[in-house]
Amino acid sequence: MNRLIASGLLVLLLVGCGFHLRRAPDLPPSMRTIYIAAPGSSGDLLRELRRGLASDDTQVLTTPLGAGTILSIISVTHSNRPLALSRSGQALLYQVQYEVEFSLTVQGAVILEPQSVILNRNYTY
Repeated sequence: MNRLIASGLLVLLLVGCGFHLRRAPDLPPSMRTIYIAAPGSSGDLLRELRRGLASDDTQVLTTPLGAGTILSIISVTHSNRPLALSRSGQALLYQVQYEVEFSLTVQGAVILEPQSVILNRNYTY
């Protein structure tokens, strides 16, 4: 009985604080047809971007024809480097870096000049 009451209170607390499940972004009408221009095969990134932007009112196109917005992925780079070595020279800690350079054009006007997003993670080996 106590668990049922606690569960009910938790649900009421989450509803009361404005909690919502994550959903696709609400874009302005001029940005609701998007084309993602990516060099080579940016496989996972391209797939996740398409999935994240797609919604009932936003269409991710496979060709630039008819696109109001073009998200250009200029470059994607991966790198790693050892941060700590053992006495025998074996890497104990690595830093992995993932960098994406991109720009955004809406109806022919450049909204975002080329810029980068960098993700760094440290991994123990």
